Amino acid sequence: MTNLSAILQAYFIDISVSEICGSISNIKSNPYDMGMPEASFKKHFLKHNSNYGTDVVTSIHEYASNYWMKQRNNSNDPNGVFNILRNATKGILLWDESGENLACKYNEFLKWNDISSIVGEDIFTTSYLANKSVEDNHQIESFAWKPHLISDSKEVNEIIHSDLYEQHFHMYGSSLCFAINWIAAMNDCSEVNKKKKILNGFDENLAENIIKAAAIRLFLFNHLFNANLNTKETDIIAILQAQNIQEINALFLNFKNTINVARSQDVLDYDGFVFDYAITHPITDNDILRYYNIPLIGERKLLYKAFKKIYSCDETFKDYKTYFYIYLVIKNKTRQFFIQDCQTKGFSRFQNYDRRKNLLIKDGTNYWDIFCFVAAQTTANNQTMKGLEMRIVPSLDSQKMAETIKDNNANINKKAFFLEQENLIAKNKQKLGYILHFIKENDKKDLKKFGIYCRNERLRDKLDKQASAIARLIATNSMYIQGGVIPQRKIDQKDSIYPIIGIDAANSEFGCRPEVFATVFRRLKYVHHSNRTDYLYNRKNNQLGRTFHVAEDYYDIVDGLRAIDECIFYLNFGEEDRLGHCVALGIEPQRYYKTRNYTIILPKQILLDNAVWFLFKMDEYSIPDSNGLKKRLKDVFHLYFSQIYQGFNGTIEDYYSAWKLRGDDPRASTHNDSYLKPYLLNKIDPELDLLRENKTISSLYRAYHSCEQRTLGEELVEFQLKDSDVWVIRDLQKFIREEISRKKISIETNPTSNKIITDVERYSKHPILQFNNYGLCKSEQDNACQIDVSINTDDQGVFATSLEKEFTLMACALEKKRNDEDGKPTYEPKDIYRWLDDIRRSARRSSFFKDS
Repeated sequence: MTNLSAILQAYFIDISVSEICGSISNIKSNPYDMGMPEASFKKHFLKHNSNYGTDVVTSIHEYASNYWMKQRNNSNDPNGVFNILRNATKGILLWDESGENLACKYNEFLKWNDISSIVGEDIFTTSYLANKSVEDNHQIESFAWKPHLISDSKEVNEIIHSDLYEQHFHMYGSSLCFAINWIAAMNDCSEVNKKKKILNGFDENLAENIIKAAAIRLFLFNHLFNANLNTKETDIIAILQAQNIQEINALFLNFKNTINVARSQDVLDYDGFVFDYAITHPITDNDILRYYNIPLIGERKLLYKAFKKIYSCDETFKDYKTYFYIYLVIKNKTRQFFIQDCQTKGFSRFQNYDRRKNLLIKDGTNYWDIFCFVAAQTTANNQTMKGLEMRIVPSLDSQKMAETIKDNNANINKKAFFLEQENLIAKNKQKLGYILHFIKENDKKDLKKFGIYCRNERLRDKLDKQASAIARLIATNSMYIQGGVIPQRKIDQKDSIYPIIGIDAANSEFGCRPEVFATVFRRLKYVHHSNRTDYLYNRKNNQLGRTFHVAEDYYDIVDGLRAIDECIFYLNFGEEDRLGHCVALGIEPQRYYKTRNYTIILPKQILLDNAVWFLFKMDEYSIPDSNGLKKRLKDVFHLYFSQIYQGFNGTIEDYYSAWKLRGDDPRASTHNDSYLKPYLLNKIDPELDLLRENKTISSLYRAYHSCEQRTLGEELVEFQLKDSDVWVIRDLQKFIREEISRKKISIETNPTSNKIITDVERYSKHPILQFNNYGLCKSEQDNACQIDVSINTDDQGVFATSLEKEFTLMACALEKKRNDEDGKPTYEPKDIYRWLDDIRRSARRSSFFKDS
């Protein structure tokens, strides 16, 4: 975290609302918007920067007060903390008046990403434009610029303004999650009260503070927009000083009624639905043309007007600056609830954010409809998007699944949201489709008392129902499956029908390995059509594309590599299939294990499986032994096999053969020794039948699924690696990458998501460079194996990113990368642009859209 980022964090997020308000009766006399006392600054600064000495923090506090909080060349400027925002963007942002668009200077794009990840882009952009308006005497009228800025690099923009394909896009996590939740709360606090426990569990009094922010916003809106509403400053002071939710809600009743009045005035509405009372008329024609960004313009205009009053030293706003400061602090605290940062790694932390993505939006309301609309329309139309693959969870029956697709399509194409403009997705013939992603689930701890026969049995039953529903849609030529038959009455609406185009499995990988999905994925690779009217239609290939989240979440690199191999082997992955993330396949083993002191902690069963798999992969790929690694792996087998599989016989070869059978369906009758083989015509390998007939191997396979062995295998143990082991692991990564390349399997990468969740340290060290570096490296030994890869966003609403932003961040990071030896640039700019464009075209080649 840079000093500027830490200062932003301290002044605009960590400071408490009660600290700003203090115990004074008249809040206007509070000095906090002019800077906080040194002791408070140290307390907040050191929360995220514990490696700093207190004397250094004293200097940073003094520097913040004397530099960042002063308008340059004006030491008497009274605007305190607000100057941090406008000073931070000087020399970074650009405004194109002709196109009414904002951009960031290319060489400052990484810095822009760092600071905007703290408080969001809109606070900076509106502050910048307000200051520009004051300095240049130019009124800003248009507010529908992109949610995420691009750079001014002609070379990079030429690439990202070509056809883009987004392959890894979780639909509901990719809306403007924070922005829409925030506006929903500012217009109606009912969901805030209902979700008080969750909100306050994240940040004490967050629910109460959001209600206070709604009151402040209405008060500021009345002053800034000359709305002639009945708002009193005494009421604001009273609600800010209220201590409990009951008192706050009682005081908020008057504000609630006034908000309803504001919503009934001359504001934009979507066929009777008022999204935000701050979206007032008039609205520029340019903004109307960008109908997909309209939800953002009310809040932006309010921020812009407030900053302009402040930077012009408007006396009428002088007494209200502190309220505005409190509003920004609460807004940023709430933003941290919805937007994930890099402060703590791990998939489980992401899951918390994923669950919050629409917390303040009531399902079935207009806010939910626009949430879905924005996810697709704002994404597709702010970028030159040719293909957008949207992930959603499949239903348990085909009719409900079809209804879900139908409802989502209706929201995306809802005419009221177009403001009488043409649907640009249809006009530009952009391809949109759904990837149905099964959700990985861990077994419950109390499986034994319920008589569960095998690992993940409940999930396997659920997957069968979901797969049967999908198979029925395929078999009946449903129009909601790509290539399905569209009824005659729907022909004219063909461009607005976005079908299912693929399947996936996502969520935490712990306790739910690829084997669980093996039979389902193999089954859905080939589904027989049973429609009796097939002869009437020109048959199209409507089989689904297959992709799989893997090696994003793992106990260690070897565990992640085994998961990749299991995915390829059990699910029978090959040409035209894709893998998602695969972080373990490309991160640097030396750094990974060194940061863990070469020690890993994992369950006995996982360690046993990893050791046996690793040993046989070393033989398969002829990887030389290093420092007795093979012997140590065999010792691991003998130790933990005897502890977990007590009473069972078998060699290490038998155990590895039993591992090969885990792609079978383990659910069986308890009255005999038989168990279900893979779906007919979808066996992994006919030679496996010989293993199934071997009693020792089959008994080890069944034992793996028994509750007793599972319980014994769940005990955590510690394993110590040697420094020399990491070189073997690096070789193993290389051979698996080569195998993926030979099989023509593609990889979906997600730079920002991986940097925030996983062990990826920085953009310039992202695993994508190990997967494909064609044209970047001149040395033959540095060349990767050239897997087809794509750059994607993952949950762009949770990570505050866009596909254009991901491309620009990668380009900028690679241009700034320097050699360790001589400090010279690692890559030539022209090579970076050529590589980036090849990655863009690779996404088109591996797209699941037919005839792309």
